[in-house]
Amino acid sequence: MSGLASDDRRLIVELFGGRFSKLGKLRWVYLNREEENAARKALARLLLSGEPLDYWLRHLLAISFDPDSFDDPNVDRCLSAAEQASHRVLIFKFRSRKRRHQPWRDNAIFVYMVNSLHAREAVSVKDAQRRAAKKFGLSYSAVKTIWKKQRAGLKAPVTI
Repeated sequence: MSGLASDDRRLIVELFGGRFSKLGKLRWVYLNREEENAARKALARLLLSGEPLDYWLRHLLAISFDPDSFDDPNVDRCLSAAEQASHRVLIFKFRSRKRRHQPWRDNAIFVYMVNSLHAREAVSVKDAQRRAAKKFGLSYSAVKTIWKKQRAGLKAPVTI
């Protein structure tokens, strides 16, 4: 992390391992939301920079993904942040609870509807939408919305 600012380096290490409280107590504390966001941005900058990872960060990352790697003889056991990081869990979750866009699914539904219209399996767009809703286990209104969005995204109109 040679090109990394010392504040960024400190934040990254504290992101994984926390720090001692400055209140005079020997108590381990972790970053608040604002500091954590700054630390994650610093880590992203480092990972995208193309610079090689230094020894400490490499071990902190390894321990975060696999706590058993703390027992590896190659890990510096004097690194207190590494010991703290071995007790934490890295969790991957979606950033929002809103329905996530599913372009592959939506495209498959649209293609199914268009194909059923071309093959004359469906007599109308409504019929194709009902068939698609049944086949893909969605509500009619959801399929209707997919049809509108997919059709609007086409440069040429769908002709049946």
